Amino acid sequence: MSSRTPAANAELHDILAGFADLIAKRVAATLDARPHPIPGSVKQPEPDFLDERDAARRSSISVRTLQGWRGKGRGPRFVRAHRKVLYPRREFEEWLRSQ
Repeated sequence: MSSRTPAANAELHDILAGFADLIAKRVAATLDARPHPIPGSVKQPEPDFLDERDAARRSSISVRTLQGWRGKGRGPRFVRAHRKVLYPRREFEEWLRSQ
């Protein structure tokens, strides 16, 4: 059981509420001071490898066509990582330009 009087509890509550307000203001000031990038302005690094769907999107060649070419030994060079087929991005882009 608390040995504080109701007046002491109210005073402690006010002190704690004051600290909470102070912390909230400092956090808000810190966040406002950080530069906020404009959406879309931060360029993401290009991936080193493209999966089948990314390669198909970038080239306007269907995934099925890429699969067929792989089976016939045609098309861009690819590597397998477990069950996933990956195209080295730079080589894929060079291959596209040469077509």
